[in-house]
Amino acid sequence: MKQIYRQFLKIFSLLSVGMFLLVFAIFYLQATESAHARLEQILASSISRYEREHSNFQDKLELIKEDYLNRATTIGYILEHFTTADGAQDGAEVIESLQAIMEVKKINLIDENGEIIMSDNPQVIGVNLADVGHASELYRMVKGELESPLILVGERSDQGSGEVTGKDYVAVRLEESGNVVQITFDSENVDEARRSTEIGSVVHYFITPYDTTLFVVDFDGKLLGVTDGSRGGEALSGVQFNQQMLDLFENSQEGRVRFQDGHMGYLLTTVTDEFILAAFYDMSTEVSTFVQTMLVLAAMFVGTFAIAMLLLKHLFRVHLVDDFNRMEEDIEAFMEGDVEREIRPCTNPELEHLNDAVRMMKEEYRHKSERLNRIIGGLNSNVGAFECLDYTNYTFISDNLQRLLELSDEEMHHFQKGGGEFARFMAALDEQKGEEDTLFYRGRWLKITTYRLEHEYFGLVTDRTEEYLERERNLRDLRDAETRAQRDSLTGLYSRAAFEQMVTAQLEGDGANGVLLLMDLDNFKHINDTLGHPEGDRALQKMADCLREEFRQSDVIGRLGGDEFVVFLPNHVPVDRLESKLSAFLPAMRRAMSCYERFQVTVSVGAAYAGGALRSYTALYQGADTALYIAKNLGKNRFYVNTDDICCMEKVCLHCREQCARRDILHLE
Repeated sequence: MKQIYRQFLKIFSLLSVGMFLLVFAIFYLQATESAHARLEQILASSISRYEREHSNFQDKLELIKEDYLNRATTIGYILEHFTTADGAQDGAEVIESLQAIMEVKKINLIDENGEIIMSDNPQVIGVNLADVGHASELYRMVKGELESPLILVGERSDQGSGEVTGKDYVAVRLEESGNVVQITFDSENVDEARRSTEIGSVVHYFITPYDTTLFVVDFDGKLLGVTDGSRGGEALSGVQFNQQMLDLFENSQEGRVRFQDGHMGYLLTTVTDEFILAAFYDMSTEVSTFVQTMLVLAAMFVGTFAIAMLLLKHLFRVHLVDDFNRMEEDIEAFMEGDVEREIRPCTNPELEHLNDAVRMMKEEYRHKSERLNRIIGGLNSNVGAFECLDYTNYTFISDNLQRLLELSDEEMHHFQKGGGEFARFMAALDEQKGEEDTLFYRGRWLKITTYRLEHEYFGLVTDRTEEYLERERNLRDLRDAETRAQRDSLTGLYSRAAFEQMVTAQLEGDGANGVLLLMDLDNFKHINDTLGHPEGDRALQKMADCLREEFRQSDVIGRLGGDEFVVFLPNHVPVDRLESKLSAFLPAMRRAMSCYERFQVTVSVGAAYAGGALRSYTALYQGADTALYIAKNLGKNRFYVNTDDICCMEKVCLHCREQCARRDILHLE
């Protein structure tokens, strides 16, 4: 029942979490769509206001230009006619009066040559604009290069001259005299109007809700303006944005959710040629309200669920829990391997049918071990079987398996208690087996075959000790036979067939080389005839011992038969070194045969190099045999190295070649 409760609680928890995630996803989609629409409208309104303010500024600027053009024309007219009927008036007084009346800062009257003839500043009277700056627009207008009037209102040019540089002014040519009058005025009004049209100013005075922040930055990361009174306005004041943030703004033109300082919000931007306009909506209040609402609903839901679970648990306990608990205890004991435990009856008739099924299963398991032993015993006493059932923790072991595994009674009792111990024991043995699925365990060679099904682990153990012992005996006999076939029984050296096989294998390799030494005991027949064949055998053994001492282990040494021995040096040996070696070998052999000195037992050696015409074993042997024949005919107890690849045993020279060392040495016709 506890498991049922846990499963029900798990399902309920998963459904609750899934429902919460679904509701949150719906809320998230709706909130972001609403935020996107709101911010999109704010951005469009701010851009529209910026364009409207810019258009108004241009209209206002045109009015200002027209106003100051009229003032300049009026001032010029008065200056040219400042002489009244009563007499000349002082020019400085007239200019001073005009400055006050027309609300201008500077007044200059310039003649056609560019000379200032009248000014509010006496120090510049008489100054020619050509001396101040030939590139000034005012001078160019005086000289007629630019049309009149010249209006610089709302402009910021560094091409002016004198005091007018960087100021707003108007210059107009008078029709009667051709002189030019220039007036300069305070540009504060123009600058103030200009500032009101800048995007930073438009954004600053744009009205947004408290949770929405509108701000604008240039492409260098400088903050140009931010809405006043918004939640994020103070935090952004004076901020310099890095390139990463600028990239983020440029990539947020479709909108994105962003977490900033623990607040969840929605960011939407518009990128123009001059600036990046961004709007950020702080969604933390909506999210907080949503979470609080969900927590209240979750608390109510959990409370209702808890009350329902308590009522359900009470009903189960009254009607089913006691019977279920008894059945659970009995079945758990049976699953742990206690097949002797009695299954107690249930008070509920419907549950008693389940008890009957458990009782039948228990009886089946009780007799299964006996059936298994009878089947295995009838097949082979050297084959044992086992079966481990995971879902009952019960282990069936055939009687002969204890003998095959050399298990003690205590070990068998421990394994038969269940708990999976025997399964782990057999799995460990199964991992140790080698070839043919066998291993050596406690003095026996055992073949282990195991199988794993979903809830069962079973297998066979076969005693193959006798089979392995018989196989080892056969292998040992075979190795002995091979050794006898390869070795000469008298000397222990390689036999003729084994020697030929080994040398042939080396000659068949790429770049094969080496030296074949063919040896024959001189006057050996005298030992057999005088001292008998047993003593002749001992002489041959002495010869074999001498060869082992004088030559390397890598050299192949064999006895071809009788008193004929052979040695193969499996690498190239220079002729001088070979002759030196053989010159030392002959005395060593005489010392080994010193006990037969009266018979003048010595050794003759014929040597031939592999390669050229002597690439096969047969050709190489004939070359060495020819060399041995020459050594014998030269008087025995010596060696001859066949460097000319001669293979000829004829007693009469056949003159098969023009130069023949064998013919010259043996003085053949």
